[in-house]
Amino acid sequence: MKILLDTNVLIAAFITKGICSELLEHCLRHHQVILSEFILDELRKNLVKKFKYSVEDANRVIRLLRLRVLLFTPSPLAQPVCRDADDDMVIATALAG
Repeated sequence: MKILLDTNVLIAAFITKGICSELLEHCLRHHQVILSEFILDELRKNLVKKFKYSVEDANRVIRLLRLRVLLFTPSPLAQPVCRDADDDMVIATALAG
């Protein structure tokens, strides 16, 4: 099964041990996790800005994920469906996958 995990789940998976880290591990072992460069960029920015990861540590997280996930390039949605344009990109990634 292909599964898309949004940025908030990925952040939680890397900043704490708990449900989100267990979910990420399970999905990586038993399913195909799909992401896009947009989601990886959003993850990197948030880890550095909000959670004070060093740029090097954030880049390590991104490299780790790149080794384990399928990357898709989302096409813009015909019409916005969310109040937040970033959420539209997440939906577009799911559709691309």
